[in-house]
Amino acid sequence: MKYLVFILFIGFSSFIRAQKTPKDAVKQFFSAFHKQDTVQLKKMLIPEAKFQSISKDEKNKTILHIESRAEFLNGLSSIPKQMQFKEELGEFTIQKDHKMAAAWIPYTFYLDNEFSHCGINLFTLMQVENKWKIIHISDTRQTKNCQ
Repeated sequence: MKYLVFILFIGFSSFIRAQKTPKDAVKQFFSAFHKQDTVQLKKMLIPEAKFQSISKDEKNKTILHIESRAEFLNGLSSIPKQMQFKEELGEFTIQKDHKMAAAWIPYTFYLDNEFSHCGINLFTLMQVENKWKIIHISDTRQTKNCQ
């Protein structure tokens, strides 16, 4: 029993430490994302969080796709476990002002170990009780001209 309490404490304290900076919160987001851990992700996202993706359709027209937190989490949990996906992150650029921060991160996305698309992630975060919570994520998606 002592060991179980110790393990739970270590896990909880590492979760809290991981949200000490905006960059740490984003890294923790991607760790949970790759594990499809929607329980952990739900804790990191405010209930009103929005997800927006900017891409082009087959006629080369720019389109905006918008999802709620629930839609994002449902979509992530519906990905079959045998399907592999990985988002490789580039260098972070963080801007911070008191209780608000933004993280700009280039990325390349792979599906079943094959290139799918690339773009930029833009995270907006707010500090709540000494933890950084994600309030908004925008990304661009393209299949050519990746950095």
